[in-house]
Amino acid sequence: MHIEHLSLTNFRNYARLEISLPPGKPVVLHGANAQGKTSLLEAIYYLATSRSPYTTSDRQLIHWRTENEPLPFARMVAEFSNRESPLQRLEITLMLDMSSGSPRFKKNIKLNSVERRVMDVVSLLTVVLFLPQDLSLVEGSPADRRRFMDTTLTQVNRAYVEALDTYEKTLPQRNALLRRIAEKRASVAELSYWNERLTQAGSVLIAERQRFLRELERRAQSNHHDLTGGKETLTLQYQPSFLPTVEGSGQRSFDVLGLDLHRELSAEDIQPQFAAQLQAEQREAIERGVTL
Repeated sequence: MHIEHLSLTNFRNYARLEISLPPGKPVVLHGANAQGKTSLLEAIYYLATSRSPYTTSDRQLIHWRTENEPLPFARMVAEFSNRESPLQRLEITLMLDMSSGSPRFKKNIKLNSVERRVMDVVSLLTVVLFLPQDLSLVEGSPADRRRFMDTTLTQVNRAYVEALDTYEKTLPQRNALLRRIAEKRASVAELSYWNERLTQAGSVLIAERQRFLRELERRAQSNHHDLTGGKETLTLQYQPSFLPTVEGSGQRSFDVLGLDLHRELSAEDIQPQFAAQLQAEQREAIERGVTL
């Protein structure tokens, strides 16, 4: 994959940038501090993943000087090609709609001038970003490791993209229903639909993450073997963070005691246990008003 041209408008500290990149050659960015090197890389990463590695608020990506304009916006455009397809044009526009009095954030995505969903474009560009913050994979919380797997898998695994999209949309709906049930404004029976959706999507996520880690372990073991002169063996163990059952783990985790994580599991293998966990924790989830 090669980005032939990158265009930025009102993105971070760039009012305007047009840059063409030479094909088949490495590109090194250099310059003084606060000149926009990091912002340029952030824009490429955002085009590939629809997420910023530095902030969870896309509003922060819009140039601050546009905040008093009728329609504050930031636009990123990449013209790219690869061996399988000719030149394509990916455009993402972030907007703050002020017409209703209170600002409403909008994200518009176009591929070759046709509007698309996020899940339609996240696998078009593949990027690898290494930052000092990546040490959080070891030192940070389970959420940091899930974010790493999500970012990687959404670029190469279509089933994962669809399952993650379904899961992230279903979870707040289920949580809202749990609160209504606690307030006696809804029936427990209504949970069955959302439980099924969460189970199906969540089981795909667990299965694909486990498969990803097995492949990562295979590759990492070889490199680690060379680094240690064969004196050590690196292993990776996946313990899905979902519900509490594993004693002494110090964190809430999916019940893996009945699953053999040393073999490759399918979503169908995981679904019965996932559904059973949701059922077992249902009373506490209703009391708290949130999926545990």
